[in-house]
Amino acid sequence: MKLVLVLCATALVATAAPASATSWPTRHLDDRDNHHSVSVHVGQTVELTLASTYWTIGAPGGTALGADGAERKTPNYTRPGCHGGSGCGTDVRDFKAVRTGTSGISATRSACGEALRCSDTQSRFFVTVHVVP
Repeated sequence: MKLVLVLCATALVATAAPASATSWPTRHLDDRDNHHSVSVHVGQTVELTLASTYWTIGAPGGTALGADGAERKTPNYTRPGCHGGSGCGTDVRDFKAVRTGTSGISATRSACGEALRCSDTQSRFFVTVHVVP
């Protein structure tokens, strides 16, 4: 009889684990997510990777996301036509979903290539992030 009670109590404790114990995979965003909305869970990491070192990724707007480290620019000159100052490479920034709600992630750039100015639509990136429990 005692063994059955112990097993039942163990099963109840195992199923009563808090939802925050769930580990969500990193949500990867890139240039294709511009002007879209995405949903993530509290505690989940959001990684934004933009395909040019000319981007500047700002701090998140709203209170649902927090910046998780500094922006990382990684030049890549292995492609033909890529050299210093050409913008080849990536700009990456991580964010952490800290509470339910909505935040925005934005980035801007003024150059779209060596001596090539961006149009208004090419110079802004924005994604809306809905954080759910």
